[in-house]
Amino acid sequence: TDLRSDCGHATYLKADSDLKTQWVMTVLLTDEGTAESIEGKLLSLTDSDPFSPSVHDKVVHWEERGQQELGKTIGCTNVSLDARESQVRQKETVIGNFFTDAVMDMHKTDVV
Repeated sequence: TDLRSDCGHATYLKADSDLKTQWVMTVLLTDEGTAESIEGKLLSLTDSDPFSPSVHDKVVHWEERGQQELGKTIGCTNVSLDARESQVRQKETVIGNFFTDAVMDMHKTDVV
C-alpha cells in the first residue's frame, strides 16, 4: 500500500505492514531545522533479499528496547481514542495524531 498526503503541510508515507515493502526517506533540513525537501523511495522486500547479520542484530536490539518502553505513560487525554484497525488503517484518527505529536515533541522535529 502506498498512501501519500500533504495534510497540514506534513507529508507521510506508508508501506505495507507485513514487511513486503519499506520506505527509505531523505529529509533535507534548513539551518532552522524545518524540512526543506523530502524524497522517498519504496523498496520491495522479498525472500530473495540477502540476510544481513548486522541488520538482524540491530532489529533485535530495537525490539528489546521497545519491549522495555512498553507500558510507560507517554501522555494523557480526556478524548476517546479509537484504535480499531478499521479506523487507524483507513483515515486520520485522534490516536494517530496523538502518537505523531508525541514523537514530534520527543524528537523536537516537524517531520515524523
